[in-house]
Amino acid sequence: EALQPFHFAYSLISLLLVWCAFALSPLATPVLGGKPRGVDRVFSRETPLGVAKNLRDKPPQGLVWAPDDWSDWLLWDGPTGMQVAANSNGALLPSMVRFDYSLVSRAEGNWTRTLDRYGVKILVIDKQRQTRLTDQAMGQGEDWTIQYEDERALVMRRKEVRG
Repeated sequence: EALQPFHFAYSLISLLLVWCAFALSPLATPVLGGKPRGVDRVFSRETPLGVAKNLRDKPPQGLVWAPDDWSDWLLWDGPTGMQVAANSNGALLPSMVRFDYSLVSRAEGNWTRTLDRYGVKILVIDKQRQTRLTDQAMGQGEDWTIQYEDERALVMRRKEVRG
């Protein structure tokens, strides 16, 4: 039986739709050529790209205390072998660790002593969500120094004790 004209048209339309979907996807850039999308268009503005780069450039030698939702990214994009206090699996932590993590995140109680108890060397702060912690951490000049800062994040490094 001869091919009906509509079958051929359906095939062409289907092929055109598949081609359009491929051509507009990020997968087409390496195949068809063109300029890849910039990092600012690939990731959310809330992604701590600068923090991860800073930690790769200056790998921490000890525990990193960071917002738990940032910790997953820092583990993925940061230096190999970095240790974070908590990540998005915080529910698996012992209740006392979760309590301490919450205290430090809100800069409540004796949060600096809590960091001391865990041996934290790097404190990463989301300046937009942790304004109280930002203000209080900036006042810890004798024990901590600013390692990195941008409009979104602050990275504080514990000063070495010389003696």
